[in-house]
Formats: sequence, structure tokens, C-alpha cells
Amino acid sequence: SAPTWSPDSQWLAYETYDGSDLEITVQSLTDPNQPPTPLTDDPAADTSPAWAPQGRKIAFISNRNGNPEVWLADLDQTDEGRYTNLSNTLFAAEHRPQWGGNLLLWIAEAQAIGVSGAHVWDADQPERPARWIADADWAAWDSSESSNEELATILNGPNQDYLSASSLDGGLLLPPARLPGLVRGLLWLTLDLPNPPESYRAAST
Repeated sequence: SAPTWSPDSQWLAYETYDGSDLEITVQSLTDPNQPPTPLTDDPAADTSPAWAPQGRKIAFISNRNGNPEVWLADLDQTDEGRYTNLSNTLFAAEHRPQWGGNLLLWIAEAQAIGVSGAHVWDADQPERPARWIADADWAAWDSSESSNEELATILNGPNQDYLSASSLDGGLLLPPARLPGLVRGLLWLTLDLPNPPESYRAAST
């Protein structure tokens, strides 16, 4: 499950169950005779791969340190040094990593320690910790912006979800708007619908 394409569309990384836990596997799409290559092999669960646009790194979630955190695998290394813990938060659970250019976005969940929400890490400044951007349970990059300066976010409330948007400097672009139902995923797409359903027209006004 959770497949992610390499930027050149030559490879696919995905979760696979090896009989004891979930691992990340890489599969060639150009050579069907090439066996799958394990990217991870750890007693912990490794999930949610996200292939970096530059092609040589894959972010994923692992609980190998005791709680779900964001890790980065360097495909140019083959020893244990290929793995780097990016989030490194003992009292938060991270999930849903996704790339926007050189920026990696993820969601952190924590109780009463002020680190919940959407965080962004800059691969061009790897020594700097990820920045908190907004309260969020789901987030998606603005796909129309090559600079990845905006995020759409969903905040889960008690039996009610809210849609919002923020800039990377933490500015509020769209005040939280209550949605008519619960959200289980989020993508920010740039599509023209010639005949959108009436519910879409109402939601856009």
C-alpha cells in the first residue's frame, strides 16, 4: 500500500508486510525481472514512503525509536548511516509526509506540549529543525505554486471538520470554514471542471 513514484517514473516505493511488520520496498517499473529491493529492514513498522523530487531520497514514517517519527533514507548510502531521524520528537507522533520541491511537510500529533499541527522541513537547510506552520490534522501543498508557499489544511473538531489555508510564514490565508462532513484525505488540485456538481459550486462561493 501507500505507493509513491520516483520523479523519473522508473521506480515505485511502497509499504509491504513481510510476515512480522511493515517495511518499505522499492520496485523497478522498467525491468519486470528485477526483484523488489527492501529499503528498510527493521523490527519496527516503516510506512508512508514519500519520494523526494530530486530522486535520491525517500521520506517515511517509522516507530523504531518508540513512537512514529519522520525518517529520511539516502539512496546513495547502503549502511545504517543512510537513515536520518528528521522530526526527533519524543512526545509526538508524526505522519503523512509529502514533498513540495525541497520542502517536506508532515503532521504531528501531541498532547499539551505545543508541537501539534503541520510542520515543514527544508532539505536545503537540513541542520535546521522543522518549522511549525499551522494547526492541522491534514495538509496539502498548493500545486499551482512552484515555490510551494501555501498550504491547505483540515482541522478535525468534535464531530466537525474545518478547512483553512496558510502561508509558510504562518499567515492565515483562509479563516477556518466549517465543512458539511468529515474529511479523510486532502489534495490541492488545479483542475477545471466544465460541469461541476451543484455542491461544488456552492462550496466555492
